Amino acid sequence: MMIEFLFATGLRISEMLGILLTDIVRSNGKCIVRVLGKRRKERKVYVATTLVDQVKEQFHSSIYLFEHKGQPYNRISITNRIATQGRVVLGRQISAHTFRHSFATTTLKKTDNLKGVSKYLGHSSVSTTANLYIHSELTWDDVNSSPVCN
Repeated sequence: MMIEFLFATGLRISEMLGILLTDIVRSNGKCIVRVLGKRRKERKVYVATTLVDQVKEQFHSSIYLFEHKGQPYNRISITNRIATQGRVVLGRQISAHTFRHSFATTTLKKTDNLKGVSKYLGHSSVSTTANLYIHSELTWDDVNSSPVCN
């Protein structure tokens, strides 16, 4: 469930584990979640209501969205669990950040909105997002179609 949540939101693991139930506002079938990112910078992310409800039910949430006996899960413990499951299920090394990268790449391809994705991820600069997620190269046809090359 945590992996699904990370992939659906693009959150950092510490951001996900820090979500309080009071940080979640329901609106028109979606949940708007207040997240504290790096340097305690606040931003909002969107999550399907059904996913939030599934998490609350599975984790018996009363204070934190993801909790164990009223306390948030330990970031290192969850990081290790994700790495172990990656090796077992996929046969390769993954981390919680793998799902953040997948979310960012997918969203950027779908929307072509670099500035919006950057803001959503909580990056301090659009150049950070561009350097991490824009994987483009020029092809021979791109260069050869230039009037200068003909």
